[in-house]
Amino acid sequence: MKNLIVIPARAGSKRILNKNLIKIGSKPLIHYSIKTAIKLRNKVTSSTIVTISDSKEIKSYAKKLIKNKFDYNRPKNLSKDNTTTSDTVNHLVKFLSKEEKLNFDYIILLQPTSPIRNEKDILQGLRILEKKEKIDSVVSISDTLEHIDDIVYKSKKRSWSPSNIIKGYNKLKNKNFFTINGNFYITRMKFFKKNKAFFDYSKNTFFFKINKKYSLDLDDNYDLYLARKLFKI
Repeated sequence: MKNLIVIPARAGSKRILNKNLIKIGSKPLIHYSIKTAIKLRNKVTSSTIVTISDSKEIKSYAKKLIKNKFDYNRPKNLSKDNTTTSDTVNHLVKFLSKEEKLNFDYIILLQPTSPIRNEKDILQGLRILEKKEKIDSVVSISDTLEHIDDIVYKSKKRSWSPSNIIKGYNKLKNKNFFTINGNFYITRMKFFKKNKAFFDYSKNTFFFKINKKYSLDLDDNYDLYLARKLFKI
């Protein structure tokens, strides 16, 4: 099976300036996803790593580590705030197929905002796709920080909890709720090409529970503070 390991890392970021190059420990944030990708490439044959970026600095840094024989340039029209990851990966897939004659069975998406990973989880996710033909995608999840009973929606007129608005809530409240943590997504290429998405909420998506300690997703400065504490800064 041929795997495309994708690391999307555009230059711009609103909440954390130059997020993908900001130091976590002694390395830039992007470093940790690249290192995970290289570990996967070393353990899974026929794997290609590509960093999708519009930043010369990010591309230069990634190229030294990944050592690809080709260059891919992320177009400016696919580097905007409203550009989806699916749009950029779709462009990459077409480029690799047309220009490099490279085609793949699976896409492994590693977002730089998840610097703490266990590659064994990802390898197990790949095995699930290989063994279960009806599964299209494997998506990492973890326990939620708060139980649904403790969530409150607040507006100027009133506030309410899910128990007020969700039909059949009493049947749901004792169920297990999880968070899609962004640690990894693995998708069959044929599913991605058809749907321009990494997963859906059908029975064909396997939501893979991982340890909560791997669920950190850097979105704001508080997440950055936690990451630096975890990396003992």
